[in-house]
Amino acid sequence: MREIYTRAWTPIIWFGKQEKGSDDALDLLVILANEYSSRDGVNRLTGALHRNAQHFGVGRWRALNEIVCRRYWRRLWILQEAALGRYTTPVLCGERTLCWGQLARAFRTLVNTDEIINTYIANELKDASLSLDLAIWPNLGTVQEIQFYQDSELDGKKLIPIVYSTIAALIKPDYTDTVENVYRSFTLATVEATGSLDAIRHCVITEISDSPSWIPDLTAEPSEAPLTLRSDSFATSGSSSASIRFGPNSHLLRCKGFIADRIDGMGCMWSKAWAPQSVLQTQGTVDPYNTFVKAQDAIWKSMVACHSLPSEYLDADYGSLLATPALAKTDMPDGSPLKDLVRSFVSDWCVEFLKGNAKFKVAGRCMEEYYWKETQPQHIDAVHLRNALMQRDRINLSRRLVTTERGYVGMALETVERGDAVGVLYGCSMPIVLRESKTNVGESRWRVIGECYLHGMMNGEAMEWGTNTQDIVLF
Repeated sequence: MREIYTRAWTPIIWFGKQEKGSDDALDLLVILANEYSSRDGVNRLTGALHRNAQHFGVGRWRALNEIVCRRYWRRLWILQEAALGRYTTPVLCGERTLCWGQLARAFRTLVNTDEIINTYIANELKDASLSLDLAIWPNLGTVQEIQFYQDSELDGKKLIPIVYSTIAALIKPDYTDTVENVYRSFTLATVEATGSLDAIRHCVITEISDSPSWIPDLTAEPSEAPLTLRSDSFATSGSSSASIRFGPNSHLLRCKGFIADRIDGMGCMWSKAWAPQSVLQTQGTVDPYNTFVKAQDAIWKSMVACHSLPSEYLDADYGSLLATPALAKTDMPDGSPLKDLVRSFVSDWCVEFLKGNAKFKVAGRCMEEYYWKETQPQHIDAVHLRNALMQRDRINLSRRLVTTERGYVGMALETVERGDAVGVLYGCSMPIVLRESKTNVGESRWRVIGECYLHGMMNGEAMEWGTNTQDIVLF
């Protein structure tokens, strides 16, 4: 399939037939792409809508929602179809055409703000006695992933794992096989072909309890997707390669690595509306960061998994996230981009997250001690803060802050428990939370709970601790 797409002059993306309102939706996409995709575009867009909710006319947001929620986005091959295309790939809806680049820029604008979907689209749907289809979020995210992979192809990085010929050669399709065995074969082929255990980063606890925990459930909700799209963002296990053993019919996967740490405290829960009562307080007082400023940096970098909104490694200062409680109480002139941002849902959610974690202890101090006490709005870049808020919101979905027995702070899935181990698995770019279980003969076996971000352990630091390598048996 890759050869077909890459040898073609261009793929053509077909959204489907022209429906009522689809012209309005495509017109709006072109406006968003051409006029609001610049660095300050989202702030200008939300400012215009705050002044006049019908700035683009009536019904256009509802029409756009219909396009974004079409069945096209549920097709399994769209990632390959679009990612192997070009920026100029035509996108057809009935007789109307726009280019993929315009679609990607418009969708990026929507991803970078919460107000459009939660307020303007939701309100127009409500007026028509319709409810918001939550599929809009993963569909918008799909376009961002496609653009990321498309850009990587242009850069010569070839990051699309589903088209690796080496993986394809190792997979022997059997259409009578079970879903579990199909996923198992794909996982093992990926590890063998790449020398990486990063496939395990996609593992989360699911309702399919009889499936081995090291086999990713590819039907998992987008909220449980990996923290980063890139596999080269971090190097928790240094330059090591995966070393695995498995039996032909075994549910066990033996790999090399070591237990680097254990979970100690857990911050407030997203699923509990960040209630302070959901905090499990840190017991230790160890400070691996040594200074107040470094511990403060570790907190806000953990809040965004040290990544910017486009899933690139962070090169901007997102420390103003810790200023949001103070900003919410600060007088600012009407119409200023920062005031519009502070009034948004995504800012409110960050404030609630920080309030819920105010008494949670990191490096021996309550979180609220690290928050900015005073702030001068003129010194805060509204564009940077918006990007930071949106990234924090994405990372915090189904996740909570955690601390470890060694004192590190980070972000992990809400399903973690105190005492869970933090494993460094050779060939895996991020730490993996593991839960121990003993066999009848006392052998340790480990269930994969999910990946995590731990600031100070992401770039091979634990490899220098001298911890002995061991066999880690995953079940």
